[in-house]
Amino acid sequence: MSKTVVHVTTIEEWNFVLKVWFEQGNTWVNGGAEYSEDIFEHGARYLFLGNYITWSNDYHYSNPSKDATKNTKPLIPIDILYI
Repeated sequence: MSKTVVHVTTIEEWNFVLKVWFEQGNTWVNGGAEYSEDIFEHGARYLFLGNYITWSNDYHYSNPSKDATKNTKPLIPIDILYI
């Protein structure tokens, strides 16, 4: 499975992405499916989906390849990168 990185800027985007991922059967690394809005409120702006959901305050790959964003069509105005 490819790793998905989503950059969110609002709590609504955070909740939307997590809702979609939870509905697809994905969970946090601890197996939970909570929205954990406190993580967003403390600065997390990137959600990662691989074998499970993780988060970060920043994203170290600031210059993704041109193919990284090819054929991405977000449902709401957020940046989605496939790595």
